[in-house]
Amino acid sequence: MTLLENETKLDLFTESVFLTNYRIMQENGDSHKIFIFLEKISSIEMRRKSKLFFLLLGIFFMVLGLVLSVALMIEPAWRDDEELAVLGITVFLGIIFFIIFFLTKGSLITISPDGGKNLNIKVSRKITGERIEEFLTKIQNAKLARTMS
Repeated sequence: MTLLENETKLDLFTESVFLTNYRIMQENGDSHKIFIFLEKISSIEMRRKSKLFFLLLGIFFMVLGLVLSVALMIEPAWRDDEELAVLGITVFLGIIFFIIFFLTKGSLITISPDGGKNLNIKVSRKITGERIEEFLTKIQNAKLARTMS
């Protein structure tokens, strides 16, 4: 990243997103770079995303496993290896879909300029909510300082 004259780094949010006193930039290698001057930022959105489909599948398979286990308790004659295997598989699938649901949860920050391309930042699960808030506050303070000068 090459800085402009009198430009200073204020924050390094991720290894590819930089905030300076003039602009915010995202560099993904040499082939993809987005630069937005702070005075051109019109909105900032932070959204938490999750794949609800996996949660619903997890609930479905856990309920199915519960129904099968109740049926096996009511009718002991059904308790052979095949029914127990089906019960185990449904509970296992339910647990797997719950794990997938929690692993796919994440956050997305979208910075929109007055015209031009949005800057979308996928936030790693390792980054805390406090760190996200700190970064968003730094952007707003830098924009305010830039527009007031």
